[in-house]
Amino acid sequence: MKLKILVGTVTHTAEFTAQAMQLGCIEWADPIEVILMHEAPAEVWDEPDTLYLICTSTYGMGDVPDNAWPLLNDLQTQSASLVHVRYGVFGLGDHASHAPTFCFAADVFDRALAARGAQRLGDIHRHDASGDTPSEDAGIAWCSQWLQTHAPQAESSGNTRA
Repeated sequence: MKLKILVGTVTHTAEFTAQAMQLGCIEWADPIEVILMHEAPAEVWDEPDTLYLICTSTYGMGDVPDNAWPLLNDLQTQSASLVHVRYGVFGLGDHASHAPTFCFAADVFDRALAARGAQRLGDIHRHDASGDTPSEDAGIAWCSQWLQTHAPQAESSGNTRA
């Protein structure tokens, strides 16, 4: 099962986290590709037998990172069905400093994908930067568990574009 990690980031923390997931989870998915959201082609959602992972920080007072806007805009303005897409969400934020908008970008992407018919596998993970666990370590632990739980599900559901 392939995994594409789509990264929304400002300070590169989400990118470093995604790269750690890529290296730490290779036994559960192959290949694993990390793509910065502003570099994602319009047809990113069209690959058969692929799981998708949104790995995004939240910027400022609940904003989507600047590099994530093109992908989000495409999700919100296009009408093609994404019922073939199975995805997970790993959000990064700082609850101590931004409690009202903690990991808000993760929720924005989840709603945009769901509105197009994509199916989220598992709960959204919200990593708190004010905690003791580095996002890279939390990312590897969460992603490996997520893949072990959901990759077989996606394979058996025929995660292919109709």
